[in-house]
Amino acid sequence: MHRLAMALAAPLLFVLSLSACTSLDEVREQPVQWKASYLVPFDTLASCIAARLSQHWATTPQIYTRQGFAYVTLADKSAPSIVAEFFIRQQSDGSSLVEWRRRPLLADYAGLQSKSHEAADRCAESEAASASGSRSER
Repeated sequence: MHRLAMALAAPLLFVLSLSACTSLDEVREQPVQWKASYLVPFDTLASCIAARLSQHWATTPQIYTRQGFAYVTLADKSAPSIVAEFFIRQQSDGSSLVEWRRRPLLADYAGLQSKSHEAADRCAESEAASASGSRSER
């Protein structure tokens, strides 16, 4: 009986954790959950990540071209709460460094972390394929 109660409580705890208001500062205070480098311009990567994840989250890309970095924030569409943030920085070799943080959750039931990482990977792959295709057409 105890296991059944826990199984039923888990989705409720997830929904409650999403409904709690979280500020951007609270997310930025969290440790980096993952980071990766991609051979894609930071602004292109930020725009692609925001577009890919906008189906499930309210996404806000903030691109600072002169400074060479961008933020993509993810918020819950049903509550005014920031869920996670990408920080994307242009590196001196032309690659982009992505750092990803999320607010503290009891558990990652919706697969937010893996979906975010997958979105960045796919954006980098599609951009690399586009760049390779345009070079071979010349």
